[in-house]
Amino acid sequence: MDTTRPKYKAIADDLRRRIAADEFEDGTLPGIAALQAHYGAALNTVRGAQDILEKEGLIQRQQGHPTRILEKPAGEPTVDELLAKAEAALSAAAALIGAARRAA
Repeated sequence: MDTTRPKYKAIADDLRRRIAADEFEDGTLPGIAALQAHYGAALNTVRGAQDILEKEGLIQRQQGHPTRILEKPAGEPTVDELLAKAEAALSAAAALIGAARRAA
């Protein structure tokens, strides 16, 4: 973990990475005590990290319930996603060129 950043931000970064890597298969984060033990951090430090993730819309906390993971952080697009976007852009460009030629 990066020691040059505040610990709660480094924990948030690590949790974000772990969420993206599907390390929490049941769709919930470990309990606060487990996170404290894992990161060797104080309660308020772990809560600060969770605050960041909650503001980003990645998790939802509710007292008495496990912390739910709402969505994965956006990662780099896959090659297939990039190809699909490129094909859509080329198709739209071809349609515009055809319409311009017909109008001329």
